[in-house]
Amino acid sequence: MANGDEVSNNRILFRDYISGTSATIKLKVPEGSNSVLLKNLYSSCDPYMLGRMTLSDSYVAAFTPGSPITGYAVSEVLDSGNPNFEKGDYVWGFAGWEQYSLIKNPDPSSLRKINYTDVPLSYHTGILGMPGMTAYVGFNVLASPKMGESVYVSDASGAVDRLLADLTATLKRYFSKGIDIYFENPDGVHNLTQLVLKRVRMQGFNVFDHYHLYPEFMELMKQYFMDEKLVYVEDMVEGLESAPAALIGLFTGQNVGKQVVKVSHE
Repeated sequence: MANGDEVSNNRILFRDYISGTSATIKLKVPEGSNSVLLKNLYSSCDPYMLGRMTLSDSYVAAFTPGSPITGYAVSEVLDSGNPNFEKGDYVWGFAGWEQYSLIKNPDPSSLRKINYTDVPLSYHTGILGMPGMTAYVGFNVLASPKMGESVYVSDASGAVDRLLADLTATLKRYFSKGIDIYFENPDGVHNLTQLVLKRVRMQGFNVFDHYHLYPEFMELMKQYFMDEKLVYVEDMVEGLESAPAALIGLFTGQNVGKQVVKVSHE
């Protein structure tokens, strides 16, 4: 296909339900624009997307009815009018649940060039993307554990796969002297009176406020991979049409590891 050809663009739209549809798109950015045209390779399924469907308060804007669902993706640049991106670049950031996305006026918080390709590109939807950054910032920057402290992470089985256990007995077994740092993920905090009784500091954070730390995060992660200190599990489904079921499966324990949708072949 030549640049400027108009092709079919399969999409997953958000209504009061999720539905598939097809439109057309030109494989060229508008003349003189600052836009980037992407071929989406991998799309991420993440728990925060549920909040965007209810149109309630969320740290990310609600989905627009009648428009494609959006989320983190790994993509290839097909055409660019933006000086920060060139044809052939691989990028990660927000894109639609569709085969091709036209990103207008991208900024570093919405689209980042991928320079590290020694691991599968799909890793940039998870451990090397937003979920990995969230863990890095929450644990290393905000929690900042010190030698000898006891740390409990409530859900570390994937983004997000749930583990079932006798929690009370398990905590008593491994934290007989108490917990110094509690990194909470999915279920909310109870017994808040303990914050006063035990002089506990509780802090929420949004990873978007910390993306300036991304370069140092990547350097650390590259070293971990080179030293073979990381084992990472993905749950990959094939085809955009599989995305809705994969997203729903997050909340019923269907996935094992990071849920990713392969939209197109590299």
